[in-house]
Amino acid sequence: MNNHWTYLRLTLALAAAFALSGSIEARGQAQDVPLKSKFAKIQVIHSRAADIARAFGMPVLGEERDPQRGNSEGPLGNLIPDGIYDLFAVTTDNTIVVSFDTLQGLEDMKELIRLLDVEPVAIFVRARAVLTASDRSGVRRMSESSAEARSQGDRSVHLKSSSDAGGLQAGAARLTKQTFDLDVRARLLGNGKISLDADWYVDLVWSVPGSAKPVRHRSVMRSNAVTSSGKTVTVSRSTLKLPSGKVELLLEITPILLERAAKAGSTPPSGAPNSRR
Repeated sequence: MNNHWTYLRLTLALAAAFALSGSIEARGQAQDVPLKSKFAKIQVIHSRAADIARAFGMPVLGEERDPQRGNSEGPLGNLIPDGIYDLFAVTTDNTIVVSFDTLQGLEDMKELIRLLDVEPVAIFVRARAVLTASDRSGVRRMSESSAEARSQGDRSVHLKSSSDAGGLQAGAARLTKQTFDLDVRARLLGNGKISLDADWYVDLVWSVPGSAKPVRHRSVMRSNAVTSSGKTVTVSRSTLKLPSGKVELLLEITPILLERAAKAGSTPPSGAPNSRR
């Protein structure tokens, strides 16, 4: 009887070993990971390792997600260094496991994660939209809208500005409504710069004499930029055509680190809640 159980256990162990070997081989072929690749674990201190992995479009271990690589295209996916074949986040210890075959690739990956792994700080975001209308004779008129919000850490903030535009005209066409919606994510990087990911939704309605329906301009402007605190980033500069003129559209974002503004002795922007003075 003992010999029978010993044989059965040995058979099951060998079957499990062959199955595991086949699984590893199939996984290596599917993800193109060489047999000589090595693994390293990188500790994330201030941020969430899961957020950093998703930013690269990579999976998170410990969550109910499809473990296959490339489910979603992360905004930083094209920044993964050469020599890095795969990575995933481990939520239990807030680390990122990296598969690599060159030490230079590993060091570049560590530096990239260091830039993203910073303590969350308060960032004041000011958005500004400027419309400059001109008719065929060259007469120019301008309308400006702005919105402000306070961003904390990785959270996106929503800014909205809506008005009747004060009767801005471009020739015979008159602007009856303007709406600017902005979703922006502002993050402090390890080198002191600020990363801005913005989606700006523009909706302009014009009344044109002789036209049964109003003329409507709707568009989405997306941008990714890195700038310094207090520096203005131009999201879009475009020209809209109208029957009797044209309109120039300018969209700008200015991020300000509230803590640095306070330490420098400057007054934080008006409308910035909970700013240190």
